[in-house]
Amino acid sequence: MGRGTVKLMLDTCALRNSAFISWLNDYNGDICMSSVTYMEYRRQLLKAHKDPQKLEKLLSVSRISVIPFGKNEAVTASELMDIRTEVCPRCNKLDWADTVIYSCLGCPPTIFVTDN
Repeated sequence: MGRGTVKLMLDTCALRNSAFISWLNDYNGDICMSSVTYMEYRRQLLKAHKDPQKLEKLLSVSRISVIPFGKNEAVTASELMDIRTEVCPRCNKLDWADTVIYSCLGCPPTIFVTDN
């Protein structure tokens, strides 16, 4: 596959990487985030007393679409959580947010871009 032929699904932590965001501006493929990523990043902006319009500008400039989390994604997430027996060694919990975000990937070829 050549550059730009793979859909990218962004995790919240990827949005904080300015070098990666700059690279995205030249990416020719589909770029998306789940509605959960949108919620997490918007909450982080609000907590840091930053303008949430920063997120809207990022979506527009980088051509990022927001994928909703609905019933089909909930089915996928619940099945992933059911088969996953490992939990975080530090907190002894499943990472629900990342599982929910991952469930929004859709049809391949899609790459889940994260930094954790």
